[in-house]
Formats: sequence, structure tokens, C-alpha cells
Amino acid sequence: MSGPTRKKGPSAPPVLSRRLESRSFDDFIDAVQDASIGGSILRKEDRPWRLASHALGAALVQSCENGAPSVSEVQVAPDRTGLLVLAPEAPPRFVDGREMGADAVNLLRPGALVEVSTPIPTAWLSVTASPDAVAREAALLAGAPLGSTPVPTVSLIRNPAEVARLRALLLEVTGTLDATAAALHPEAVANMDRTLLRALAGVTLDSSSGGERKRPLRVERPAAFRSIFEFLRTLPPGPV
Repeated sequence: MSGPTRKKGPSAPPVLSRRLESRSFDDFIDAVQDASIGGSILRKEDRPWRLASHALGAALVQSCENGAPSVSEVQVAPDRTGLLVLAPEAPPRFVDGREMGADAVNLLRPGALVEVSTPIPTAWLSVTASPDAVAREAALLAGAPLGSTPVPTVSLIRNPAEVARLRALLLEVTGTLDATAAALHPEAVANMDRTLLRALAGVTLDSSSGGERKRPLRVERPAAFRSIFEFLRTLPPGPV
């Protein structure tokens, strides 16, 4: 006689997804994960802010469409690192006063404070993870002991071929997750997570070794941009 049938408890979904579509800048900045954002829109436009995020395991992928021109200060979480690229044909934005176009990748270092200006609403894709997870993949890629990977010293890198490869990977991942996240097999999600970590580790290694640059990028904050933030700090709190 067969024994009693065991009931399996509900399994956790392999991907945790969130989506936001709102005309409120405050709703958008509250929804962004792995960073805190403060700032203001420059003018209202008749278009929504859109954000989709997918947590796979160690990696978190986010894609965004800005709803209006804005200036903001972005504080990366101290226990997260990552990168950000613009979506295809998206208008440029400015990172610490330096123009970021389609040929650039923005490195998100743990705890970094970055000033971002988007004179024209743009769109971007990002991947973030814990520094330890990235360091493990970087050690495997470099064939070096864990913990020997240096921390990147730059925030903006221009490398058209590498950025195009990263953009294609993030578009493929977000497209798959937007369409079939709930139906993906856990093993497929794990492979996707590992691929994202390896891509992030590769960029970390390239930026740490200097790549094509002779020295770290150093950009002085423009006086006009700095004065905008000084003015914004004087405004009373309230919805935008």
C-alpha cells in the first residue's frame, strides 16, 4: 500500500517583477530600487513615467522611460553596484556634467553620489547586484583570488562596441522577462542571472584595468548645475 501523498508548499516565483506607470515623479523615484533619488522635474509633459524591475537572484534589472526633463541626485545603495546604459535611440543625459550618449556606460559604484540631468526625457536600462556577487564572477573571469579585484575609479566609460553588447543583452533579458517572467524555469532564470553577473564583472575588470583611458575621468560640477540643486534644497517638501 502506498504511503500518504505529500503536499508540496507553494514555491517562490523565480523572478520578482514590479511595474510602474505614473505621471508622478515622486512615485517614480520611490519605485526605483538600489538607489535613492532626490530632485525635481524641469517642466511637466503629457507622458507617464514607466519603470519595470525584475529581481532574478543576485542581479536586479530595471528599465525606465522618463516622463519629463529633470535634474536629480542619485545615491547608489552602499551594498549594491552596477551599470546603466541608454535605451536604443534615447536622447542623451548628463552625469556629473558630462554628456552620456549611446556610446557610454555609467558605472554605479557602491555608495556613489551622482548628479544627473535629463534636458530631454530619455530611457535607460540598468543591472545591479551585490559587490560580493560581482567580485566572485570577476575573480573567475580574471583567474585571480577572490577579493583581489580593484574597485572601479570612474563613473562614465565610452566604448561603443562594449556598450552595444551590453545594451543588446539587457534588451534581450528585459524583453524575455517582460513577456514570460512567470513561466520561466528556475534553471533558465539562474543562467540569466549568471550571464548578467558575468557581464557586470567584465565591465568592472575593464574599468579597473584602465581600458583605453590614461587616467580616471574627473569632471568639475558646473556652477549652473550646482546652483539648481542649491535652489531645490530650499523648496518645501511636497508632491511634484
